[in-house]
Amino acid sequence: SENNDTEGFREYIKEMTSSYTVRKIEYCENNIVNAAVSSKEAVAREKGIDFDVAITLPEKIDIDAMDIVSVFTNLLDNAIEECDRIKEESEKKISLNCVCKKGAVAICCENSCHNAEKAKKLVTQKSDKFLHGLGTNIVKTIAEKYNGSYSTTVENGKFSASVLMGCREG
Repeated sequence: SENNDTEGFREYIKEMTSSYTVRKIEYCENNIVNAAVSSKEAVAREKGIDFDVAITLPEKIDIDAMDIVSVFTNLLDNAIEECDRIKEESEKKISLNCVCKKGAVAICCENSCHNAEKAKKLVTQKSDKFLHGLGTNIVKTIAEKYNGSYSTTVENGKFSASVLMGCREG
């Protein structure tokens, strides 16, 4: 789409990555996704969270840049927030996987769980209850915009969020 390279969006990415020392990491061919995930990896590592990433995305996909960045940043913000509640550093883990195949982008973000029962119910642990759920609603709305879905599971002390979005390369 034409608004992929707007100046405001470039500023947003610049601001997002300037608050932390971010290694320029190429996870995939998509530079905007690389910038967004790099900034979140820097935050996670600063908090002592083991961060594992495997992303296969082409340089250009038929998903608006702001939408794809919103999905990645919301999923990772939630995962970082949850891991940050865990006291034992060796238990803090985030695994992010993304593939683009057969006209769809599939993203799975898995993280250690502080409280599996609350996580199952997606119960907020934020002090500002009004802000809770905005991120997950944004992800769900974006997934649906691309004829996709958003789902979560909790198993064996791990929270898993999966997003599927229809797209075309280029």
